[in-house]
Amino acid sequence: MRTSQFHFTELQQARQRKNESPKQFLDRCRIIAQRTVPCVTDATFQRAFREQAERMLVAAYTAGLTGTGGREVRLCAPETTGEAVRIATTVEQAELQERRNVSFYMDSGAETTPPRKVQ
Repeated sequence: MRTSQFHFTELQQARQRKNESPKQFLDRCRIIAQRTVPCVTDATFQRAFREQAERMLVAAYTAGLTGTGGREVRLCAPETTGEAVRIATTVEQAELQERRNVSFYMDSGAETTPPRKVQ
């Protein structure tokens, strides 16, 4: 069994993989964050440990997101993982739509030279 320190380090070093969606990355980070929470009998301590893990999750997820989505999330400084994944997913979808639009126009058989300005 691995120590809590191992999982803290694993969470801190987590980075979004090349073909991993923001939601998939969040799910992976959440599993790691849950492993940092010690099992205690005192409900107050247990709640405090879970709250601390949630704060660490937000920070690690935000830091580990890559690309434009990651940059946008860091600029917005979300307080919850819900906000962070919403921002990252919105940016990812916008970039995907932009690539589709560019591909559509490039593949449409239109001239390769830009149109001239009519005065």
